[in-house]
Amino acid sequence: PVPFMRKLLEAEIPFVGRDVAMMRLREAFRRRFEGAAIRTSADSVAAVVLLGEPGIGKTRLMREFRATVTTLPPVVVGGDPYGKDVPCLPLGDPIARLWQRRAIREGPGVAHGRAIEALLPGLQPPADPSGHEPTDQADLVRAVTDFLVEAGKQRPGTLFLDNLDGGDPIGPLVLADLLAREDNPWFVVATARSVRGLPRCERLVLGGLEE
Repeated sequence: PVPFMRKLLEAEIPFVGRDVAMMRLREAFRRRFEGAAIRTSADSVAAVVLLGEPGIGKTRLMREFRATVTTLPPVVVGGDPYGKDVPCLPLGDPIARLWQRRAIREGPGVAHGRAIEALLPGLQPPADPSGHEPTDQADLVRAVTDFLVEAGKQRPGTLFLDNLDGGDPIGPLVLADLLAREDNPWFVVATARSVRGLPRCERLVLGGLEE
């Protein structure tokens, strides 16, 4: 169903049978944001991906968990590729939301503005048009990852990404590069039917509802 109808149907269905999965999400979140600082060691889990067949309840679980994120981290941005034509899915929407914040656009965005402009045409132009212009795909991925790291350092947060399977080639490359970085300040919660090649990632496979 379209997003509106899906949300309407979910609102009428009680959220039950996912206590264990919710507990694992909360534990991963707690470990990532232990105390007031984010853990960025190489062995820390930086992402949890909810896996399962369509309709199993991945998106519902992610939304219910998102509703519980009311303390740290203070910044929550999310991407939803359904019904949208956004480049760099599933990261295009979160990147665009970050770019809309003036403090980020005129802070860490200055050095990487040309990369964001190349990735997501139509956004507000960078404050400094003379910034570095990516020369190839690898350079673009590296520049966008640098932007996300610098933007997150201002206020670490959680990226909620729905449907990693629906991404274009650039989005998954940026996500993998971001998760591999020891200085990555983000915690990622995502849904997918299958996933591979993501470092520092905990895979949570959803089956039938718990008794």
